[in-house]
Amino acid sequence: MTKTSNVSCETFSESLLSRGLFQNSKESLSFSRDCLLYWDEFNGWNKVHNLSTIKNLDDAIDLHFIDSLYPTLFKKPFLNARKVLDLGTGGGFPGIPLSIYFKNINFYLLDKSRKKTSFLQYASAKLNYKNVFPIHIDFFKDSEVYDVIVSRAVRIDKEILEKARSSVSKGGWLIVYRTKNDIPLIGLEPNHSVDYTIRNKKRTILFYQF
Repeated sequence: MTKTSNVSCETFSESLLSRGLFQNSKESLSFSRDCLLYWDEFNGWNKVHNLSTIKNLDDAIDLHFIDSLYPTLFKKPFLNARKVLDLGTGGGFPGIPLSIYFKNINFYLLDKSRKKTSFLQYASAKLNYKNVFPIHIDFFKDSEVYDVIVSRAVRIDKEILEKARSSVSKGGWLIVYRTKNDIPLIGLEPNHSVDYTIRNKKRTILFYQF
């Protein structure tokens, strides 16, 4: 890495520790380095293929990587999980950061955009991610069963909720990211929630167990 990347890695790691997302500085630094390697690939493609409007590393650390990691504050859904679906993964968020954190879990990154899944296939191969599997398919045509479904970008309505119910194993989880003023009206109370703030915006993560 360049000297600039090392400084950014240290800053990234300190931010993770200060937010309670890691307790161990060695693990935090390792995670930060892996994420910055991914960002190098992502940023290169983003300049040509417009994967995301976020192009600045400082913004990406907060709005992509750190935001993606907040479900780790409630680890119960992941304790016995083998397969996690990132529904509407876009450029790989939250699936890639979570896959780096939970290296023993397989992550299936689903998106309807061919250019995004093509990038994810390229980056996964180049960075040797053994637990990442990009899939280009409509969610309603996906017949696989997962232990956990994570949704950061897709708005959950009753139709998607019913599909999610049929796509998770018994006792499995649906994890939904939302702003505090944009809670899904699906007639179902979450089993757990995590509240946090990113860039002065209040966010919440809702955990539903089926």
